[in-house]
Amino acid sequence: MKRLALFLLIAFSFFACKKQDASAKNSSPDDVFYFKGVINGVSYSWSRPYRAGDDQSLINFGSTRVSMSSGGTFVTDCGNVYCGAVSEGADIYSKPVVNNSPSNVIYIEFVQATHGFNGTDNDFADVRASLEPGMKSFAFNRRSIDAPVRDGIFISYADAESHGWDSSIEWGSQDGSSFESLELIDASPDKPYLKTWKARFSCKLFQPNGCVPGVPTAIIEISGELYLPVFERHPQ
Repeated sequence: MKRLALFLLIAFSFFACKKQDASAKNSSPDDVFYFKGVINGVSYSWSRPYRAGDDQSLINFGSTRVSMSSGGTFVTDCGNVYCGAVSEGADIYSKPVVNNSPSNVIYIEFVQATHGFNGTDNDFADVRASLEPGMKSFAFNRRSIDAPVRDGIFISYADAESHGWDSSIEWGSQDGSSFESLELIDASPDKPYLKTWKARFSCKLFQPNGCVPGVPTAIIEISGELYLPVFERHPQ
């Protein structure tokens, strides 16, 4: 009887191990995303794995729709009484957010004007294509219904004191700046994102004064390389 019990225990352990091995083979390794560069003369290197369901992964990604009704006032980039902007992007944090006040976080997105929304991923087809490898222009990011949208890259940065900075040409010129998408490749099918994106850039970041476009409160420079997940994978 003891021999039978021992045999059953060994058999159960064997099949349990085989099941764990099969599960491990079906799960791809964690992708490690990063920002490596210089912000306002200070070197940074943030490297973060993404793990689904982990609040401390410090990586976010997804799509955004901003709807705006002009109330009959035609705006410069839509020519329609109902318009807005869509964007795709991701952000990477250097540390967890404390008291809803993020610090040392970089958010990158591609912003595009659109004539309305149908509530599907088709809204983002052109935006997603815009992240393909190549040189990119910088966006004029909409902040009000009367403001235009210029398609392009928008970089947002919160410094150690949680002060906000961004690259929108609403606040100043990006002459001499550059943003190059280096690669956009398929992610493993078990990941919650469809693609991984690598880019290299060098540009100015403006601290908006909230009042007068073209007159930022301050200007800093940022340059570096980033690797981030993009395009949320929806359950089938």
